[in-house]
Amino acid sequence: MSHLKPRTGLGALAVAIFAFLAVACDEPLIPEGFQFSFSPKEVTIPAAGGSAEVAFNAPIAWKASTQAAWIQISPSSGEPGDVVLQVTVGENPDKEARSAEITVSLPEAEYEETILVTQEPSKEPEPDPTLTVSTAELNVPYAGGSVEFSVSANVEWSIGGGFNWLSVSPDKGGAGDTRVVVTVSENKEVSPREETISVQGPDNLYQAVKVKQAAAPASISISMNQAEFSAAGGTIEITVEANTGWEATSGAQWAVVRVSGNTATLSVAANDSTERRSCEIVFKAQDATAKLSVSQKGKNETGGITGGIGDWGDGGDANYGR
Repeated sequence: MSHLKPRTGLGALAVAIFAFLAVACDEPLIPEGFQFSFSPKEVTIPAAGGSAEVAFNAPIAWKASTQAAWIQISPSSGEPGDVVLQVTVGENPDKEARSAEITVSLPEAEYEETILVTQEPSKEPEPDPTLTVSTAELNVPYAGGSVEFSVSANVEWSIGGGFNWLSVSPDKGGAGDTRVVVTVSENKEVSPREETISVQGPDNLYQAVKVKQAAAPASISISMNQAEFSAAGGTIEITVEANTGWEATSGAQWAVVRVSGNTATLSVAANDSTERRSCEIVFKAQDATAKLSVSQKGKNETGGITGGIGDWGDGGDANYGR
């Protein structure tokens, strides 16, 4: 009769190891339903660049990679346990945001997940507001006309109104170079005049252009340039136009002229002589003159007062008389 002997020694150990391996091969490498607990799952980096950390736990050996050359990862692989992944990004040179993914995998378990990395677009600093004019002074002849200057700005600007003898077009503008035309009326005064064009931008940004117009030359004209009186004499009125103060001077004692406003009154005394006589009345406004030729018949001649209309000069808005 034969007897079975219990297994002992190396044979029993081999059986035990085989049984353990059989059980171990049936166990999964990662728990069922496993997911990485990334913290955070999405990363945002400013345009200037910077770093961010992503924490997670790996049950087995892991790896991290990305297709984006602008993202650096450290470390890129490791053993099981708690992991802190360092994500570093340089400055974004583009004016648009960019994004890419980091893939974290468990190669032995053929499992992977992604982390989204987004970088903000480049933000160029706002330029300081600028406002300049091509010239600070414009000179215009007394006759008037059009002159111009240009405004260069990167902001909106405007020109205030209220001018008496000039106008501007356009009176407002924006970024870029703008040509401004200044139209000036005739200066009829014998003194120069000046006006300031104010170009105003935001935040007390300001430029000024002075417009200087030359004085008009003095001018004077009278309503007649010759007059004839009878021997009895008489009185006539002459209308005077001048753009400055003026005076009238007689060349004879028998012809007296008086000034009031824009009128000169000429009084001629009786001529007791049989001889005809004559003189000249000179009207003067600074260096401008007008002359009235006066003649009077002798006492034996007949006929009344006659007069001739003279040429009227540029009078305009004038200060009459003295």
